[in-house]
Amino acid sequence: MLPFLTIGPIRIPLYGLCIALGIALGLVFCFRRLKARGEGGRAFATLLLYAALFGVLGAKLLYVLLSPPAPGVPLAERIFSGFVFYGGILGACLGLFLAKRDSGASPLAYANLGLPALPLAQAFGRIGCFFAGCCHGFYVREPFGIAFREAIGAPNGVPLFPVQLIEAAFDLGLFLTLWLFSKKPRKLGSALAIYLIAYPSLRFALEFLRGDAARGLVFGLSISQWISIPLLCWGLLLAAPRKRRDARLLA
Repeated sequence: MLPFLTIGPIRIPLYGLCIALGIALGLVFCFRRLKARGEGGRAFATLLLYAALFGVLGAKLLYVLLSPPAPGVPLAERIFSGFVFYGGILGACLGLFLAKRDSGASPLAYANLGLPALPLAQAFGRIGCFFAGCCHGFYVREPFGIAFREAIGAPNGVPLFPVQLIEAAFDLGLFLTLWLFSKKPRKLGSALAIYLIAYPSLRFALEFLRGDAARGLVFGLSISQWISIPLLCWGLLLAAPRKRRDARLLA
């Protein structure tokens, strides 16, 4: 739709700008909540650092693995363009595991506090996808479709279902839900359970509305749909009533 923001001779990719803005707002949100509660931020900052670093690496790695190399496009250009959100989730989980091992800080202890920032950042990322035309929907007649004119990742001049904006709106709604939910003391891991039930369910459904082929299909389902299934099961497991000893195993 509008892939670049042009300021004189400088062209800024709106996709990357939206992702950076979403991450920045998420971090500001987390630290403001931490400060408002008067809690120490060292352990939380360690968890965020590990999660952010490994999240970016995971998102990039899965993109490189799933995106078929276009003829004539060098590897360096592929490395610096495009991310896969679920790769970021898996990478962030690895980062949190390593942070817990190194610092002793429990990610689940801070989940209710910081988790609303995740769908907030996602919403801006999906808006960036819309600007770039990536992760687009299938062909649909107007007025239900939006035709791109300067898209990088979508066919131009063809009305496409705006699946990116649908997910962005859902992510903002999920952010508000988790924010309001976590304002009161809640059971350990309850916000994480809500997220793991809500987002993978939506993502599984929205994948059927996608029209881009470069996302990998296995037995009729996309890679993201296959990843959504165990994440949803994890959320249902967290939401199920459990004994105290079970909660300790998840801490």
